[in-house]
This record gives sequence, C-alpha cells and structure tokens, in this order.
Amino acid sequence: MLQKKVQKLARELSFQTEIYPDGHASDLRKTVADFYDISEEELIFTAGVDELIELLTRVLLDATTNTVMATPTFVQYRQNALIEGAEVREIALKPDGHHDLEKMLEAIDDKTAIVWICNPNNPTGNFLPLEDIRVFIQKVPEDCLVVLDEAYIEYVEPQPLAHEKWIREFPNLIITRTFSKIYGLASSRVGYGICSKEIVHYLNIVRPPFNTTTAGQMLAKEALLDQAFVAECRALNHAGIAAFKSFSEAYPDVKLYPSQGNFVLLDLGREAAKIFFFSREKWLYYKIRGCSRF
Repeated sequence: MLQKKVQKLARELSFQTEIYPDGHASDLRKTVADFYDISEEELIFTAGVDELIELLTRVLLDATTNTVMATPTFVQYRQNALIEGAEVREIALKPDGHHDLEKMLEAIDDKTAIVWICNPNNPTGNFLPLEDIRVFIQKVPEDCLVVLDEAYIEYVEPQPLAHEKWIREFPNLIITRTFSKIYGLASSRVGYGICSKEIVHYLNIVRPPFNTTTAGQMLAKEALLDQAFVAECRALNHAGIAAFKSFSEAYPDVKLYPSQGNFVLLDLGREAAKIFFFSREKWLYYKIRGCSRF
C-alpha cells in the first residue's frame, strides 16, 4: 500500500524514482537565477541551509582558525565549527536583540575564516538594516568570508530592497536562503547560496553529487514562481505576530522581542527548560524552546 502511494506521488510529480536527480539542479538553477537576475554560476544548491553551513565550515575551518558569530543565534554555526575544531568567538547580542556589529569586528583577527550574520536573527527575530550590514562587510578583511543567513528574509515587512548583487561588490560574501520557511518545503530539504563563482567552485568540491532530490527541485521551482502565495503568507504571519504582541501586553512580566521571522522570542523570567517540562506535563505541546536549541 505504501509503495502504491509512493508511485502515485511519483506520477503526479512527473519523474522516475529509479533515476538519480540532476546534481546540477539545472531547471531550479535557471529559475532562481532569473528570479534574482544573477548568473546561474553564482548559485549553489544544498539539502537545506544546514548542509550549506556544513560545507562552508568543512572548506574553511580547522583547528588553526576561528569563527565569529552572535549569541544567541542559529546553533548550527557553532556546532559545525566545533566539529571542525575551530575556535568559536561568540559576541553577545545587544539588549534589544540586534547583532553587536562593532564588537564582532573587534573580534576578527588574521585567523578568522568566517563571520556569521543571521538576518532576521534566529531566535530573536530582529532584522538589521541592510545598510548597517553593508558598512560591516566593507570593514571585514577580504580573506574572511561573511555568511549572511537570510532563511527568514521573505517574512520581513516591508520587504528590503534587492541586494543579491552585493556578491559582485564583495567576493567574500555568501547569502544563504531556503525553501524550508515561507515556502513550506522543510521536508524537501532545498537550500541555496548566492555567491561568487570562486566560492561555488570550492563548495562543489565537497558537495555530494546528488544532494537535492528531483521532487525537491521541482517543488522549489514551482514554489518560487508563486509569489502571490508568499505575499499572502507574509501578511498572515505579520498579522499573527501583531495579535500575539497585543495579547502579551496584558502580561507586564512578559517581554516580547519584535520579530520579523515566523516565531517570537519571549523572556518569561524563568528557565526555558522548566517551562517546557511544565507545558509537557499539562499536555500543552506548543513548540517552546530555549535560545540554546535554535
């Protein structure tokens, strides 16, 4: 019975399951390149942004290097850096939840191989103005890679100006994005990086040849072309966060951080683990996590 369901899905997606996927993701590559008006050679596709982070750390980090990032931020930066044996330099966020770009710059030295900026940041949801990031990149040494992780960029309201072509001004920049968030394709595992042809070349050396599936490529292509759906999701998300903010104002002991993602960060004045276990005991299975688990 399960096999029949798989066959039905395969027919609906118009591909043969016995054939390996296109390792170059040709159709999706052309669609994304046209969408952003960039070259097809300025793209790399991976099994989600998680794999792209893994490839970046594998290529650039080892025990002789260090990497600079905010804290709290997306945990996979730190996790993959530690796997490669690199020193992790974590710079605390400002009290308002934004990256402290000046202190991050101060932490960079001649051993720094990667600097990470998650924008909007996970888990705070704060969005840094693009001009602030641009000024930051200008000050970063050219031999240090700046990773601008924009997994949640489609949720930002209003939408920021196009900046994909920054990669031509800053060869040490890679912009990472995903189809896992607003496009609703998390289980399909399709992420991508926008960067120079040189960075693509080195990442392809360590990238598995068939890392994105045929189904994932096809679904991602169709999802990108449906920007009306994306706009609808963005509006619904914005309204939902506004409603949650209004609700939380009735509880003065609860601090709600402004969010431009599809999540909110709350300071409840208690340990997150205790709240999680309390909610689980009460059969309240909401997705509550501490900052260290994002």
